[in-house]
Amino acid sequence: MKRYFYDPARVSPASFLRGSGIPVYLYGMGNGAEKAFAYLRRCGLSPSGVFASDGYVRGQTFAGFPVLSLSDVAKKEPEGFAAIVSFGCSGAEARLLFARVEAAGGIVFVPDLPLFGEEWTDEAFLAEHEDEISRARSLFRDPLSLTLFDALLRCKRTETPADLFRAAAPQERLYALIEPDSVRKAVDGGAYRGDTAKEMIARFPSLRELYCFEPDPASFSRLQSLSSERVRLCFYPVGLSSRDDELPFSGGGNRGAHFGEGGKTLAKTCALDSLPEAAGCDYIKLDVEGCERDALLGARELIRRDRPALAVSVYHRAKDFFSLPLLIAELCPAYRFYLSRADVCPAWDVILTAVPNEKWKGDVSHE
Repeated sequence: MKRYFYDPARVSPASFLRGSGIPVYLYGMGNGAEKAFAYLRRCGLSPSGVFASDGYVRGQTFAGFPVLSLSDVAKKEPEGFAAIVSFGCSGAEARLLFARVEAAGGIVFVPDLPLFGEEWTDEAFLAEHEDEISRARSLFRDPLSLTLFDALLRCKRTETPADLFRAAAPQERLYALIEPDSVRKAVDGGAYRGDTAKEMIARFPSLRELYCFEPDPASFSRLQSLSSERVRLCFYPVGLSSRDDELPFSGGGNRGAHFGEGGKTLAKTCALDSLPEAAGCDYIKLDVEGCERDALLGARELIRRDRPALAVSVYHRAKDFFSLPLLIAELCPAYRFYLSRADVCPAWDVILTAVPNEKWKGDVSHE
């Protein structure tokens, strides 16, 4: 029989993990596990071990621990254990995996571990930024975005799978809020291999020019194979930022390629305001691995002058989900704000869609 019970209404995750004496195990390996180790150190905890799902253990070690199977941990900790999730997957897969952990006597925690930066969304962080969070929330007027905002805030506080799974709303509905024929020129920041560029071409029938920015050489090579009979495609092997520069970069041809300290190569950045061809842009998508704030600042004049619709990732850094809506509202007040998030684990793929009044297609009575 399990002797541990976590009630998120009564105690924070860190306080429970410290005060209960529950054995703590990292669930998963890789970069996520490294961040989870740092999370536990901040909580004043040391893990009892590392485990993976049954069938994924082949004699590996991680951070000096032999990687156990879930079955091994269940046998070792018959009175229960805490599983700190340190990997990403779809919501459907996570539900299945977490159910197995709970059936084995585990309590699953999904801490909010931002992909970039040194800040963490613990209780102290949320208390420090309470006013900004409240002001950001007031920017959203439609019920689904407000529900999602509150659910995201709750799952960041409780770290429970139940709250995480409640924090999902499809992005599909947001495309219907933008007048499709209003988008003739667009920017794809963080174009990767062209997946979102293809989506823009399909969704905006009047699109004629699309400017794609991707600093990772391997991904850029794949991106250049994209073609369209209707849309003029322009490819730039640079990242979007607040200025034209050359910065440390970590590549590798995957979605996690990013600028920042520790990068083994240098890659160029540019500001959209410095590119004459970007003037008159109608739509900007930014998924630039933690550089979203800088990219918005580098497009401040374009945003104020041309008021493009915006689709911005707001999950790479701890402050993004409240600081980036506030930044856009400061740059140009004439926007309507909406949130969406894919059903994934952890709380990634949060997209802020900001639609200027003149491009908005909807019924204000629904807000």
